[in-house]
Amino acid sequence: MSPRPDGRADLAAAFIGFLLSREGQGILADRTPLLPLIPTRAPGTQTERQVRDHIGTFLPVRLTPGLLTYLDELKRRDFLYACKTALGR
Repeated sequence: MSPRPDGRADLAAAFIGFLLSREGQGILADRTPLLPLIPTRAPGTQTERQVRDHIGTFLPVRLTPGLLTYLDELKRRDFLYACKTALGR
């Protein structure tokens, strides 16, 4: 199964904008187990302190063509099989 564009890039952009807003970051910090991406937009939360304490352990995911590799179904299946085999499943 491959992702299909639905032609609603405007909704995707609005969602990303909300997630990165002060309100969205506050919701992430207060109502989910996720850490806010911009802790200064969710000031005073415990999560802000957690991010500051662990900032050295987080690495960003680089958006490169390599991320597209596993959209190919055969490569994806091979990867998942290798993972399951490595985990003894």
